[in-house]
Amino acid sequence: MRKNTWNRGRAHRIFAAGLGALIAVTTLSCCGGQKDKSDVATTSLQPDQQTGGESTGESTGESTDSTGTANTWTGSDEIPEGALTVVASPGVHEDILKMAQVILAEEGIELYIDSDFDDYLIPNFFVDGGVYDCNYFQHEEYLNTFNQEQGTDLVSVGKIHFEPLGIYPGKKKSLSALEEGDLITIPRDTANQARAIKLLSDAGIVTIPEDKKNSSSVGDIIDNPHGIDIRLMDASQVPSAVASSAFVVMNGNYARQALYTVTSDALAYENPDSSVAGRYANIIAVNRGNENDPRVQALVRVLQSQEIRDYIETRFAGAVVPYTGS
Repeated sequence: MRKNTWNRGRAHRIFAAGLGALIAVTTLSCCGGQKDKSDVATTSLQPDQQTGGESTGESTGESTDSTGTANTWTGSDEIPEGALTVVASPGVHEDILKMAQVILAEEGIELYIDSDFDDYLIPNFFVDGGVYDCNYFQHEEYLNTFNQEQGTDLVSVGKIHFEPLGIYPGKKKSLSALEEGDLITIPRDTANQARAIKLLSDAGIVTIPEDKKNSSSVGDIIDNPHGIDIRLMDASQVPSAVASSAFVVMNGNYARQALYTVTSDALAYENPDSSVAGRYANIIAVNRGNENDPRVQALVRVLQSQEIRDYIETRFAGAVVPYTGS
């Protein structure tokens, strides 16, 4: 047995040490490979369709799959020698890891999962501090920004899945109903704001410079023919703005939690076959130097396997899609 590697007290000490840095980082939901495909897809929505409040047929709770007993957080100071530890977002990431856990166990690799943090900041500090071997919650765009701002040196060892950003109905049910002064609420953080502005641009709602397609903010909009008002809000809070907005732009994971289905409810969404998926595919991240750890390599191989891809496609109904690019 090894002690203190996965110790909650140690984790909290690392968190406390990095608290000042945490405040400076913008929250980012981490979720795009062929460049000849359109970056936006659209779906039709009938005026009387339910877009919230009732289940759209997709489970948003804990996984009901029979995946055995998960090696999840227990507060213990000890875990088996050689076990692989991963901190992940609850829900989608946790469910996918639990499926991989069963496959890895057959190969003699014990995977311990901590999904206690519904947060896009803490997991990187925990991997940087050596509390966990790896994490699964973010895309590479965010990781690069985090490294630059926090002086960390974490790297991606594999892209696993993509969560499309979508434009969802609020008080209005069709983009054709857009009128002067309508309010659209989008995520405020740097990467998701850029994705949202690009999605609005691809949908013909605003215009941004060509050189700002992947890094735009509200201030980069050069033409707003509909005179829309754009409100910035923390990504996790955007679903609460549905009742007060003409439309909202939501991340796939938050849309799923709010009982929306991308392919049924979104009026326009990022095309999983476009270059966007490559930019915003969720990754397994480790400290530089640990990329070739055989256990980490095994985890990535399993997560990219056809078995896991089939599971993602079946379970998440388009809200989450396996990344199949290079």
